[in-house]
Amino acid sequence: MRAPYPAMNYLLSESAHHFSLPSMKVEKKTFADGEVYIRILDDVKNKDVTIISNILASNILELLLLVDAVRRAEGTVVRIIIPYLGYARQDKVFLPGEAVSGAVICSLLRQLNIPVIAYDVHSSELFQYLPFDHKSVLPCLAKQLPKKKYVVISPDKGGVERARMVATLLNAPMQVMEKQRKGYSVSITFTGNVRGATVLLIDDMISGGATLIEAAKAALSHGAKEVIAIAAHGLFLGDARKKLEESGISKIIVANTLPVKAGGKIGVVDVSKELS
Repeated sequence: MRAPYPAMNYLLSESAHHFSLPSMKVEKKTFADGEVYIRILDDVKNKDVTIISNILASNILELLLLVDAVRRAEGTVVRIIIPYLGYARQDKVFLPGEAVSGAVICSLLRQLNIPVIAYDVHSSELFQYLPFDHKSVLPCLAKQLPKKKYVVISPDKGGVERARMVATLLNAPMQVMEKQRKGYSVSITFTGNVRGATVLLIDDMISGGATLIEAAKAALSHGAKEVIAIAAHGLFLGDARKKLEESGISKIIVANTLPVKAGGKIGVVDVSKELS
C-alpha cells in the first residue's frame, strides 16, 4: 500500500512490487490545530489489506487511524508489518516515575487484534506485551558481506542471540563483549582472542554510534586486523556518521528499514523482498 508516512514511500513501493499486489491510495492531512486526518481513496470493501509501517515518535496515531479507516470501509487488515519498531529501547523502568513507552506502544497494537510482524525488535522484554511474529533482516545483510573468515562479536550480552544467528549462518566463531553505559558514555570490556582476525560486529541498530566505535577500538586493541559492522536499523543521530567515518571500522552495512543514504563507509541493503 502507499505510505501515509513520506519517509516510508521508497520502502513501501518496493514491497508492494514484490508482493505483486496493488497499492492503496491514502490521503493524509494535518489540520491547523495539529489534528491528523486519514482517508482511504480506494475501494477496499471485502478486501484483505496489509499495512507496512514503521513505528516512529510521530506516526503511531496515523497507524491507528488507518486501521480504523480500513475497517469502516469494510476491508480487513490481515497483518501489520513493522520494519522498525520505535520506543523499543524503553522496555523497563530505569528510574522511578518513568513510563515504559515500549509496553504502551505494544499494548496499543495488541488491542487492534491484528497479527503483527516486526523486524529486529531491540528488546525481547516487549514480547510479553505483544506476541510478535519476530523476524530479522540481519541474514540479508550477512549475505552481502565479502567472503572472508570472520569472528562474529556481539558488543553486549543483550545481542547474543543476534550474533549467534549470524555466526551460525557464516559458520564462524562467536564472542561477546561486556558493555557498561553511564549516562551517554559507553565503555567496553573485552577479553577474547581476535588477533589477526576480521571481526564482524553485530547490532540491531546504530543510533549515536558510540557502542560500535568503542567495540571496534576494543577489537583492534586486541590485534584484530579489520572490523566490519552490520546492523538492522541505521538511525545515525546527530554526528554519528562523522564519528563512524573517523572510527576504526572499515565498513558498516545497514538495511533500508529506515531512509538511509549510502556513502563513505556506510552501505545500505534493500530488504523489501524479505518484508514480502
